[in-house]
Amino acid sequence: MKARQLLHFLAVLLLAVLSLAAPAGAAGPVQATLDVPAKELAVGEPILLTLQVVHPPDHRVVPPDLGEQWGAFVVVSQSEPATIRNGDGTVTTSMIIDTRLFAPGSFTTPRLVIDLEEEGGGRSQITVAPVTVHILSSLAADDLELHDLKPQASLPTTALWLQILGLTLFLPFALALLHRAAIRRDNKAGPELLPADLAMAELDRIAALHLPEKGQAREYCTLLSQCVRRYLEQEFAVPVAERTTSEIRGALLREGLVPEVVQAFGQFLAMMDTVRFSQYTVDLATADYLMLLARRLFEHEAAHHRRPSALSADGEKPRTKRSNPSQDKPA
Repeated sequence: MKARQLLHFLAVLLLAVLSLAAPAGAAGPVQATLDVPAKELAVGEPILLTLQVVHPPDHRVVPPDLGEQWGAFVVVSQSEPATIRNGDGTVTTSMIIDTRLFAPGSFTTPRLVIDLEEEGGGRSQITVAPVTVHILSSLAADDLELHDLKPQASLPTTALWLQILGLTLFLPFALALLHRAAIRRDNKAGPELLPADLAMAELDRIAALHLPEKGQAREYCTLLSQCVRRYLEQEFAVPVAERTTSEIRGALLREGLVPEVVQAFGQFLAMMDTVRFSQYTVDLATADYLMLLARRLFEHEAAHHRRPSALSADGEKPRTKRSNPSQDKPA
């Protein structure tokens, strides 16, 4: 009987010692998860990654510094950590990582290690399991090139003889107007505007529209793309109508532009295509950056666009096309 009482006393004593040794609110091992609401998204669509860390209350989660480019993921923003208490004495710290992907395919998040700081000055780490996101292409399986939208074709319905008659009656009037305009143009004084000057003026006009502030990102990028395309056509005599971005790249290379400059213009047009043909919406900061990038293309890149072999004998760059050929006067 005494032996049984002694064992009972020792068991109670052991439980008391264990309860004193364990601090109040102590939790089990730290757990960290990374989750994405939708595993299949479109190119450029927001990818909101939810990071959750379950840890003891005397630990603090250090937000990870992912930078702007995290593997293939473009990091747009990270929310401030939010902490809630759980019923078992632990706490959960959560934060949202807003990312984007700009190419179709399957992408896995890079290795992510979370640092935790303890009240006593200690520090520990935990590795988060990666997640995979599938980006769907908005193009058909047999169509990997972006094409400009074409207007609906219309068939002529007017009789041919009526068209000839109308042209005959209108032609003298049109020639008179052209002759009058030529005389007025010859009498007009002032420096000739180059394609770069016209492009910069067009950028000023686009900026004054404030389209991003009105939520019209697609219209904004369409105007920027048209401005760059018009500049390339006027400066290098490269037809851009009904041409894709890759076709324009090839035409610029055949004109003798250095590959680095062709790549710069091509990447800019590709970014514009991404916004024009997807659900991606640029914010105000990105819109300002795109405008600045377009200005730099005209101010700096275009100044050294020719290969050395394309220079004239005196070292000057030959101009392939004026911004307004009708203003050239015979010597």
